[in-house]
Amino acid sequence: MAYIPDDTEEWPASVLTPNQRERIAEGSLDPSVAADRAMLARIRKRIQVGIFDLGALSRGLQQKEIQKAFKDPDDRVYQPIGSTIPDALALFYLAGWEQETAPNTSEGWYFEGRIEGAIERALNARGITAEDVTVNIDVERGDPIDDLARGELRDLPSPVLSQLFANGAISHEEFTEATEPPARGPEEQDDKGS
Repeated sequence: MAYIPDDTEEWPASVLTPNQRERIAEGSLDPSVAADRAMLARIRKRIQVGIFDLGALSRGLQQKEIQKAFKDPDDRVYQPIGSTIPDALALFYLAGWEQETAPNTSEGWYFEGRIEGAIERALNARGITAEDVTVNIDVERGDPIDDLARGELRDLPSPVLSQLFANGAISHEEFTEATEPPARGPEEQDDKGS
């Protein structure tokens, strides 16, 4: 399930309307239902137009205005927006999934090129040439999330547990229990007191 802050009912429509935002968060859109298929088609079109809009903003909006978009009214960094930038980048990564996972390729190569191009365009938008932009992404896949969630959680490293929790594969209680230090037995407590 997607992370949606609590106050989104008051948010205006953007790529998603408030209703679409809620349906996406719930995972309740069914492509076999005609009304949902039509909604998904509208969402795809808004994604396409939204990407063009983001390009126009990166080229035409002043730096100060861009930074204000990532802050709350009290001029602090607005955490929900900052913390969802990886989700936005994940959408772009998934858009190139077929290229990334093609046979005889090193996963990450396609996204490297997109990030390099983005940095170059950002510099150009600010009147600076890019002498060299090199991004190196190495992807080493782990085990399927669902398989790990069914195993012994205490044996997993914290970064993997964080991924399981973020993806809804384990509950907050399971995450907390798996990351707590093991309780000391009576023998260990006696040894410490001696």
